[in-house]
Amino acid sequence: MKIVVMVSMSPLKFDSRIDREASALVAAGYQVCVLGLGPVPENIPWKAIQVGGESGYRKKRSSIYWKLLKYLFLVPYRFRKRKNFIHHVREQLKKFEVIDILHAHDLPALEAVKPFLESHSVVYDSHELWTGRKLRGFGSSFELFRDKRIEVTSVKSVSAVVTVSDQMAEELGRRFGRQVAVVKSTFPISNDKPPEGVNFLAYAGNISLGRDLSTVIEGASKAGIELRIMGRNISDYELESPVMTLDHGTVKEAGNFLREGGIAVVSLESGIENHLRALPNKLLQAIAEGVPVIASDLPGIAKIVRSGNLGALYKPGDSDSFAEATERVCQNYPSFVENTLRAREKFCWSVDSKILESVYEKVCSAPKNTVCS
Repeated sequence: MKIVVMVSMSPLKFDSRIDREASALVAAGYQVCVLGLGPVPENIPWKAIQVGGESGYRKKRSSIYWKLLKYLFLVPYRFRKRKNFIHHVREQLKKFEVIDILHAHDLPALEAVKPFLESHSVVYDSHELWTGRKLRGFGSSFELFRDKRIEVTSVKSVSAVVTVSDQMAEELGRRFGRQVAVVKSTFPISNDKPPEGVNFLAYAGNISLGRDLSTVIEGASKAGIELRIMGRNISDYELESPVMTLDHGTVKEAGNFLREGGIAVVSLESGIENHLRALPNKLLQAIAEGVPVIASDLPGIAKIVRSGNLGALYKPGDSDSFAEATERVCQNYPSFVENTLRAREKFCWSVDSKILESVYEKVCSAPKNTVCS
C-alpha cells in the first residue's frame, strides 16, 4: 500500500477539496495522512495531524491606530505564521519512516516540503493562483515577488501539477512550461430532492473582502428578495448591512441551505488576477444540488455557467446588474433547474476523482522526482 502524506496550511475541517481528494485516494487503495491547521475533522477515512495552531480571527477593530499598525505589520505577521507552519511540517515529516508521495496543497505547503523535493515524488495541488491574489499590508508586493520565485523554482522538481480550472491550468502551464492536470473541486451528485422554487438567495462561502458581498446585498435589496449567508468570516471583514448569517456548516448542511434557498450566489470582485481564473466551490456545489446560480461574470466562472445555461451572470460591483440577473433566474426558474440537473453528470466528483487517480497512477509508475506529462 502506497503511503501519501498531504500538507496544507488551511484548517482541515473546512477544506472540502482536501477531504474529497484524500477520501478518494483511500478508496483507491492508498494510505493517506494529512498535515494541516486545526480544527481537524472527525469521522474521516484518512488520518489528520494538526501542525501549529488553529486558524481563527479576532473581532474587527476599527480605530485609525489599529488600521495603521495592521498595514505596517500584516506582511511580517503572515511571514512568521508561514515560517512557523513550515517548521512544524518539516518536523512531522521527519517522523515518517516511509513516504511514497507528498501532496502539497498550495504554495506554503510546497515551500514546506522543499527539502524533500529531490528525494520524493511530489504532487503540487494549486487551489488558486497563489501569486495572483490581492494582498494587503506594507510590503505585500515584495511578498508576492518572493512567492513567484519560490513557486517557479520549486515546481521544476515536482512530479505532477494539478489545479482547479481550465483557465488556471492554462496560466500555470504557461508559467511553468509543463502540463497541468485539472481536478475540479466538484461534489458528489446529491440524492436529495432538487429545489422546487425560490425562497431566498443563498450565499454559502467565506465572508471576507474580495467576495463582492456589498454588491450582492444591495442588488438583492433592489430585486426585492431576501439574502441569507452561511459561512466563516476569514478576516476582519464586517457586512455593511444586516443579513441573516449562519455559521459555517458541513458540506451536507451547506447543500441543504442552497436547496432551501433555491438560488445560489457565486460572487467575486473583478480586477484580481486570481478571480479571473477561479472556479469556486460554491458554484460546483450548487450544480451538485441542482440549484441555479447568480454568478460574477468572470472568465472561469462564466465559462461553466454559460456552458449549460445554469443561471444568470452579473457584472461585479454593479448592484443593478445583480438585480436584473436575479429577476431573469426567477422568471425562468424551472428551465434553469432542468439545465442544472443535466449538468451534474459532467461536473461531479465521480469524474474528477478518476482524473486524480490517473495522476497518481502516473506518479507511482515513474521513478522518484520524475516529471509526469
